Amino acid sequence: MNTFAWDSSYEVGHARIDHEHQGLVELFNRVLALQDAPDAAEHLPGILARLLQYAGEHFAAEEALMAEHGVDERHAASHREAHRTFADEVQRIQHLPVAAQQVRRIGEFLQGWLVGHILNHDKALMRELERDATTADRLLQDIVRDQRTALALLTQIVEGSPVAAFVLDRAQRVSHWNRACVQLSQVPAHEVVGTDQAWRGFYPAARPALANLLMSNDIDRQLQRFYPDAHRYSPLIPGAVEAEVHFPHMGPSGRWLLCIAAPLHDEQGQLIGAVETLQDVTERRLARQALLDSQARLEQEVAARTQELLRRNEELTLANDKLVRMRQQLVQSEKLASIGQLAAGVAHEINNPIGYVHSNLGSLDKYLADLFRLLDAYEAAELAMANTAEAERLRHLRDAVELRYLRDDVPELMRECQEGISRVRKIVQDLKDFSRVDNRDQFEPADLHHGLDSTLTIVNNEIKYKADVVKRYGQLPPIDCLASQLNQVFMNLLVNAAQAMGDQRGTITVTTGVEGDSVWVEIADTGCGIPADKIDRIFDPFYTTKPVGKGTGLGLSLSYGIVQNHGGSLTVCSEPGVGTTFRIRLPIHQPAATPTAPV
Repeated sequence: MNTFAWDSSYEVGHARIDHEHQGLVELFNRVLALQDAPDAAEHLPGILARLLQYAGEHFAAEEALMAEHGVDERHAASHREAHRTFADEVQRIQHLPVAAQQVRRIGEFLQGWLVGHILNHDKALMRELERDATTADRLLQDIVRDQRTALALLTQIVEGSPVAAFVLDRAQRVSHWNRACVQLSQVPAHEVVGTDQAWRGFYPAARPALANLLMSNDIDRQLQRFYPDAHRYSPLIPGAVEAEVHFPHMGPSGRWLLCIAAPLHDEQGQLIGAVETLQDVTERRLARQALLDSQARLEQEVAARTQELLRRNEELTLANDKLVRMRQQLVQSEKLASIGQLAAGVAHEINNPIGYVHSNLGSLDKYLADLFRLLDAYEAAELAMANTAEAERLRHLRDAVELRYLRDDVPELMRECQEGISRVRKIVQDLKDFSRVDNRDQFEPADLHHGLDSTLTIVNNEIKYKADVVKRYGQLPPIDCLASQLNQVFMNLLVNAAQAMGDQRGTITVTTGVEGDSVWVEIADTGCGIPADKIDRIFDPFYTTKPVGKGTGLGLSLSYGIVQNHGGSLTVCSEPGVGTTFRIRLPIHQPAATPTAPV
């Protein structure tokens, strides 16, 4: 802090008093000269003692002057009280263990007190001494007295307020720092009164308080700079500003203070200072924060429980969908098994009559050959008959029954019957091979070509009007499998291929081959193909690209499950308008494990 520079603005117009004031200034500057001196604590008590002595003589002279001129007792009492307060404070400081760094604060207090005392009390005293002034001067004295009274009243109000408050004058120096402010900030009044450092009570480094900003030229910009998003203009007091601010260095965990700063104006509306109150709202703030935290926790718990319910509901939905799919697939599997069992039973029942029909046709063919030999003998004997009339009758009879045509046609009819019976026997055998219900629960070596051929026979009626079948079989070894289930897969793929042809006749190509320890079967068609946005879903249960009523959506899903149950894979490649190819890959040998029903 710089030394106190005396100038004419501090003169009160009385030579002796002005001289004594300058003597006080010299003593104050001696105190300020000790700011950084290492022996400040040693010299300070002596200077303060001289200050008390000199101030006492000055105060006695002023009080004698007031008594001599009959100054109003109220003013004289206020003046004497100011003298007594100063002397008491200096005596208190004199007996304190003062460190060198605290000298500056003492100097600021002394300077602030002298400035306030000269401007408020001594200059008023001089006006009081000029009793013989003009009426205007007397009116001015009355105004000054009223202002002094108002100032004293303001001082009493500020000091007696239970709310921490301080007042800034026109020069933004602290003129009042009440007891509540001392208690809140733990900064004594003498350290800030008369200084422009109101911030010392609340901030660790220099910065403007809220009241300082009200006296700046660009209030809004300064408020946004120092109190961003924390201030608002008071709805009750014009020009007043409120801000709820956290002071982390106050107390063990900091404090929240509601700061309200209001401007002070004179009767002409000129800004002459500002007052700021500070209310501790920490408990309210903590309670509100606790409520917000509790609400946030509750919302998190509700969200977590809602998420858990959604997750469980999704699990239940998936489980239910899986059960429905398993039930539908089981029903479909049972249907296919029932159909296979029925087909096997029908094939068995048909096979018996077909057997003896086939046997009888063989015997009949032999019998007809014997009869034809007998007829040949009769014809030879007919030429030797003596009875020409009888011979003529036999010739007419032979011509009537067209014996020569019968001799040519009956063998052909027998061959066609035998061929038809053979075809029926093959169909029955293919039906038995396709169903294989007697072996469906155990993996056994099987010839895939045989299964493909029997399946093609079964679905021939579905295919023959829509497509030509091209076989490109490779050399396949027998593989461990459930033949009846693979036959169902072949049937589903072949029927789908035929249905994909639409109105245009196409081609279905069945290709087989070996790859390492696996075999593969490809069923390709030249049908309509599958759109790219649907191909990823074709193995989903109940999904079908066929019109309503034309498919259950379980054929490919069941086929996929059967192939997976065999440890293989079922893949698809399709191009709309070109065709679709399904590729089945199956291991040649199955591991020693019990198969499960397809899902």
